[in-house]
Amino acid sequence: VSASVTFDDGVVVYVNGTEIARSAMPTGQIAFETLASTTNENAVLSFLIDKSLLVDGQNTIAVEVHQNAISSSDLSFDFTMSI
Repeated sequence: VSASVTFDDGVVVYVNGTEIARSAMPTGQIAFETLASTTNENAVLSFLIDKSLLVDGQNTIAVEVHQNAISSSDLSFDFTMSI
C-alpha cells in the first residue's frame, strides 16, 4: 500500500496506533506540543504501509502535523493512499 502526505512543518503517521512514518520531527516520543525540527512549506513524504499492520474490517490512520514554532500562522496537510 503506497501513501503520501503533504505537510507544513513536521509530520508523524500512524496505522492502528503504530508509527509508520515521520519527517522533520525529533527522534523519540512525540507529544502534542513537540515542535517540528525545521520549517517545511508543502513538503511531501512518500512511504509504504506494511499490509501486516492492516486488519480485516475498520483500520485507523492518524496523522499529526506539527509546527516548528509556537507563533507559526500557517498549516497544510493532504494525505493520499493507494491500494
